[in-house]
Order: sequence, then C-alpha cells, then structure tokens
Amino acid sequence: MDATIIAALIGAVGTVAGAVITVVIAGRSKSEKKEGEGGTPKSPNDRRANIPSVVESLASLEKVQDMLTVAASACNLTAKKSRGKEYLGVKLDEKYYVSVSFKEPNKLWFLTMRRIDPSAAARLGVGEVWQETWIPGRNRWGRSADLNLESVQMDWLVTFLKKCLTQARSIETEEVKGS
Repeated sequence: MDATIIAALIGAVGTVAGAVITVVIAGRSKSEKKEGEGGTPKSPNDRRANIPSVVESLASLEKVQDMLTVAASACNLTAKKSRGKEYLGVKLDEKYYVSVSFKEPNKLWFLTMRRIDPSAAARLGVGEVWQETWIPGRNRWGRSADLNLESVQMDWLVTFLKKCLTQARSIETEEVKGS
C-alpha cells in the first residue's frame, strides 16, 4: 500500500492504548531529511520500513474498536462499528457513541446522540455539555477517559461504559426515555 494512501487513512500522529502511530507523509517519514537539509538522504527502500509500523497502528486501532464492541455486548447493547476521517468508534443502540478521535488518540470518548437536559448534565459533575446542530434539542453530553492513565482491559471498558450509560440515561429528557 502506498505511503500517501496510508497517511490519508490515518490522518493523525499519536498513541492509542500504548500503540505508537507513525504517519508517513507523502512517502517520507518525519525523521527523514531531504537532500540539502543535512545528513545523508535515505533511499526510497528505507521509507518502506515505516509502513509496517503504520499498518500495525491501524490494526491496534481496530483492536480497540473490537474491544469496544465486546464491551457493548457485555452491557446488553447493540453495537455498530463506525469510522470517519477523524475518529474510529462504535455506535451503541443508535443513542450513544464511544470513540477515539485521531486528534486526541489518548482519549476514549462516550457521547450522547439524543436529547438531554443540560441542567441535569451539569449537576452530574463529570463530563461536558456542548451544542451540535444535528442533535435533537442541540445539547450533547460527553465524557472522556485518558487511555494513558487507565489500564485498558475488558473489565475496565465494561465498567466505563456502564458508568457512562447510567449517567447518560439519567440526563435524557422524557421524549427520549419513552422511545
């Protein structure tokens, strides 16, 4: 696979659950130098040595996504894998979303996708409330966990999801609770 294509697929540099993501940009890693920048330029074959680490990083991200799917099942939720240009995650019962953003790959986010009571969300004392035009009622609640500080294992993921679900369900408005 061409390094430029890999760079377009990843779109970020960071660490996810201990896996280093190295982005190869336009066929050249950040550590390589052009002629005239000092040092000896590397041959095109040396660039290919970076590709396995990028592929391994993609595989690590997909393993995190697989773990999220299993954790959702343990919480009796329907899980649907999802990815975009800036994130990789899992939709939960079409009401919630848990993901890793490529911009903040060290954070795992739990997000609501339904109408919430922002006052009730503020009283939780955890998480954040912000507005999105596509969310019914516009207010959205989310909570993150730092993957560098947590021991990311299945038990931890299930516990994190259960806590977030309890909190999210407590701030949903009546229209959502009845649906």
